[in-house]
Amino acid sequence: MATAINHFLPAGAVYRIMRQAAPIGASEDA
Repeated sequence: MATAINHFLPAGAVYRIMRQAAPIGASEDA
């Protein structure tokens, strides 16, 4: 699903969505 969204939204938007959807631990990766 994220791949399809990536085609419609800028990389920045997808990155933000993935950060929100991902666990809090993922924020550490950012």
